[in-house]
Order: sequence, then structure tokens, then C-alpha cells
Amino acid sequence: MKIWIESDLLGNRIVMLQPPIMGASAIKHCTFHYHSMTDNATTLAAAEDAARRLGAKGDIENINIGLQDI
Repeated sequence: MKIWIESDLLGNRIVMLQPPIMGASAIKHCTFHYHSMTDNATTLAAAEDAARRLGAKGDIENINIGLQDI
């Protein structure tokens, strides 16, 4: 299973999963929202921790997305 993080322009981090089943759509597993009580490093660390708990190994790909992709 492929696991990666998508980061939007508002600072939110979305942990994504791609099931190994041919033709399956990617799944948004969880989102860490940026707000006045957080910072970019904290949301990224939380998303990376969630990705590792799901089985991601090594460097986790972080893709920057636009608001239209949310």
C-alpha cells in the first residue's frame, strides 16, 4: 500500500492511502488542520506519525496541493 502526505495552501496535512487493489481510488485517511494553536512543524510531525503507524517506511512523500484539489 502506498502512503503519502498532501499539504494544502492553508497548512493542512492529509494522510493518503493507495490500496494495492488495481483500479482502487486513493483514500483520505485523516487530516491535521492548521489553526492558530498549531504550527507547520507540528501538523507535519503528526501526519508523519500517522503515516508510519499505517506502515509507511523511510522518507514519506509530501505533495503540495492547491485548494482546488481538496
